[in-house]
Amino acid sequence: MDLSEVAENAIEEVENTQSEQEVESKENDEQQNIDTEEAEETSEADDSEESEESESEEDENSAESEQGKETKQVQELSDDELLAELEKRGLNKQEEKQEKQPEQPRSWDRKPVEIPSEVWDNMDAERRYIYNNLPYLEARGKDGTVLRVKTREQIPADFEWINDATKERFFGEELPAQIYRAERLNDSIQNQYRNRQEEEQQRRYDRMIVDGVEELQKQGIVPKITTTSRSPDFAKNPGVQRAEEVLNLWMEFNQKGERISIATAGQIFKMQHPELYQEKKTKSADDKVRKKASRNISGGSKGASSEETEGPVFPPGTSLTDIAEYYGKDLD
Repeated sequence: MDLSEVAENAIEEVENTQSEQEVESKENDEQQNIDTEEAEETSEADDSEESEESESEEDENSAESEQGKETKQVQELSDDELLAELEKRGLNKQEEKQEKQPEQPRSWDRKPVEIPSEVWDNMDAERRYIYNNLPYLEARGKDGTVLRVKTREQIPADFEWINDATKERFFGEELPAQIYRAERLNDSIQNQYRNRQEEEQQRRYDRMIVDGVEELQKQGIVPKITTTSRSPDFAKNPGVQRAEEVLNLWMEFNQKGERISIATAGQIFKMQHPELYQEKKTKSADDKVRKKASRNISGGSKGASSEETEGPVFPPGTSLTDIAEYYGKDLD
């Protein structure tokens, strides 16, 4: 299994999600700034009107002074205080704007005038999409009437065609072509639906692999992966190599019909390869000192006690009976 590809897919999904969130957040911030600027401009306009009314009662200098004070006060208000003040004056138009923007139906979901409401309400999204993406066909009548239709059922039973040739061309060429277009649109919808399902399944699979490898690292079955998936040395990382071995074992069990988790596959791998998880004994400086002191005490040579401790060495091919007889003589 290529773990780098799985990790790359998972990272790309996260980055796409973060990018979408950042764009949405940026758009919301920009809209808030626009609304705040509009509110401030409206507030300044109202303050200007109030100052003009006061000019008739006070002299020009005092009116300008009062206007400066009010402007300074507005600038010193916090955002929350400013919004509260605007709401008191009825100048906060943000909620009104939101109310004036109802959700518009998508182009393929708009009801055509020729379809009764009860029929349109009973049509699913796929049929609505197909119908609205089909072109109108013209059925010309003897009295000069021109019907714009999309299906055979929309032509009245008593409709009189302008001539037989037009009628034959409509039913023999134009209507079959319309049916073919509808079938192609339906195939396109089904393909898109299958593609979305496959993409969603792949996302869930990649997420399961990433979560499984993280759990293996927590259990100590897989060494910590210290390189990123985009690093050229990613495949050489010991953690990645061990993870791929465990994942290959997991896939082998699944191919045999044995559905086990990645964590379980990790435990089986650990039991199959105990040598990979044995702690390596390291010799410290103290160990060397103790060993040297032991040699000095024993005179640096092996004595009889050493031979007794180590036991006899039997040549290759010695039978179990001979070994048993040897130890039997010692016991006697």
